[in-house]
Amino acid sequence: ILLPFGDDADLTYYKGRNKDDVIPPLGHFVEEWIRASKGNLKTHCDFNYGGTAIETMLLGLVAY
Repeated sequence: ILLPFGDDADLTYYKGRNKDDVIPPLGHFVEEWIRASKGNLKTHCDFNYGGTAIETMLLGLVAY
């Protein structure tokens, strides 16, 4: 994010997005993780995907 800095800095030109354009909040990731650990739900950042991605990146680093 770039914000104006200094004595003459202002944000009068900035206009926020319309409420129709804003994506509604999906919920807090901690609550999502707790609900997934108690039940059979899948989180947006599950360990299966994250573990495979990290393993692939580390193997690529070792191969380099």
